[in-house]
Amino acid sequence: MRNDEICKQKAERLGIASRCTFHEGFLNSLCQSTGFNAATCFLVSHFLTKADKRRALFTEIATRLLPNGILVNADISGDMAAPNFKSLLSVWLRMLRYAGLPAYEIEKMRGSLGVEVAVLPPKEVEELIKTSGFNGPTLISQSLLIHTWYSRLST
Repeated sequence: MRNDEICKQKAERLGIASRCTFHEGFLNSLCQSTGFNAATCFLVSHFLTKADKRRALFTEIATRLLPNGILVNADISGDMAAPNFKSLLSVWLRMLRYAGLPAYEIEKMRGSLGVEVAVLPPKEVEELIKTSGFNGPTLISQSLLIHTWYSRLST
């Protein structure tokens, strides 16, 4: 089952589906004329390795939100030069192994960090979000390398 179908089923069970617009696809295929109250961007922006491209993504999200619209963004983040990064990475990779990911996939993921996947310190991700038209952002959770922020569109 596709992610959008799972999400729709949950929204229907909660009785809120009529208030939701579901879109699985690229941001540029989403109508710009309709304003949305909120948007999620989960495990996407870290694949944009250039800061200007990443900022452009957040800016595009901002243009589709109503005033005071909410963005919840989750990405891989960390300071690769920090002393504790190796420890976090080790636990992350072990978790992937325990989850059943094949060794070659784990090594591929390890090799992509900082190359094909931008691993920026949390403060840098926050600054990218902020300079894209959002207030805050506020870190609301962290699970090893995945950080999640909540922010509101600047008014």
